[in-house]
Amino acid sequence: MRNMFRVCIRLLSGNNTASNSSVQKLTFYGRCYKKSPTFTSAVTGCILFALGDIARQQIVEKKGIAHEYSETMRMGTLGLIWVGPVINTWYMILEKSIKISGVRGVLIKIACDQLLFAPILILTIVNFLKKSTNYQEFKQVMSTEYLTVLKTNYLFWPLIQFITFSFIPLSLRVVWVNSISIVWNTFISWVMYGKKQ
Repeated sequence: MRNMFRVCIRLLSGNNTASNSSVQKLTFYGRCYKKSPTFTSAVTGCILFALGDIARQQIVEKKGIAHEYSETMRMGTLGLIWVGPVINTWYMILEKSIKISGVRGVLIKIACDQLLFAPILILTIVNFLKKSTNYQEFKQVMSTEYLTVLKTNYLFWPLIQFITFSFIPLSLRVVWVNSISIVWNTFISWVMYGKKQ
């Protein structure tokens, strides 16, 4: 199983010749990432956060032409200016800081990611999307949306991050996590915008 993952990752990161168009697109992504990791991560975050909101509005809520473009723009902006670049930087910090290899190193990275990074990232996402203007609103958001998203994070992300830190090369982690995040972003968008409708 582990060897199968390694072969797939080698193909995806461009270390093997392949004519498959999806592999070529990922090797193009890899070249863009090597040239400008922060910019590539920002654009990836923008596109995939916007797709999460589109999925929420069109698949979950079936809004059709009543689509609220301002919400999609807000989610895309969040991915562009905050989540994409921040996650990229976080993965670089983890990679440089935690030199322990094997399962122990992976578990330490997951613990750091889930106990240090996730609560802060979720806090910023929830506050950006809710636009709390005073302390009472902030407290309300913290006791409802924030706790809902944080609890669900602990059910959803540890397994994904185990795969991320075990098998996915650093240059592909943001695109991998953001691709998985389409489901996660749909959930966040639903909690923040659609749940009460």
